[in-house]
Amino acid sequence: MLAALGLFCLIAVIEAGPAPAQTGFLACIQLKKPNKGLLRVPLTGSCRGKERGILINQTGPQGPPGTPGGPQGPQGIQGPMGNPGTPGTPGTPGISSYVVTTPSTSAAQSDSSETQDVTCGGGRSVLGGGYQIATADAGDAGKVVAVSSFPLNSTTWRVMAQVVPGTDPLAGTWTVTANATCAIVSA
Repeated sequence: MLAALGLFCLIAVIEAGPAPAQTGFLACIQLKKPNKGLLRVPLTGSCRGKERGILINQTGPQGPPGTPGGPQGPQGIQGPMGNPGTPGTPGTPGISSYVVTTPSTSAAQSDSSETQDVTCGGGRSVLGGGYQIATADAGDAGKVVAVSSFPLNSTTWRVMAQVVPGTDPLAGTWTVTANATCAIVSA
């Protein structure tokens, strides 16, 4: 019987291949009364015949921290001053004397369209502009619209407004006001 058990163990070891490397220490427990809590650490590295070996992994204490690097070295010497660059060419003066013109309002209108201009004075150029449409009767609001608002030339802003085609006749009159933002622009 013992020979058959030995042959079985030999076949199991040959088929299983080499065992992986193990670390830790060996503890031995008795086979007759394994639940008694008796555990023995053998001095020889092997268990007795009536004991079963259990390999227990162990992690050692953490080592002390390594030596820190040395102190920071001294700062190096400053390099020589570079040669100054050549001055750039002066830029153009740009925009100056920025103003918003006094708005220019049309006479009260009852017809279907009106054009209103506002001109920059004092040698200024028009940079932008806008408009406002006012109706004498609140019920006419939205019946008059600006169809264009643009720079007519370098000094004048133009606004063109008209009554929306297909709307009910206006109950009152309307006006269009043009305004412009002007400034001296250096070339």
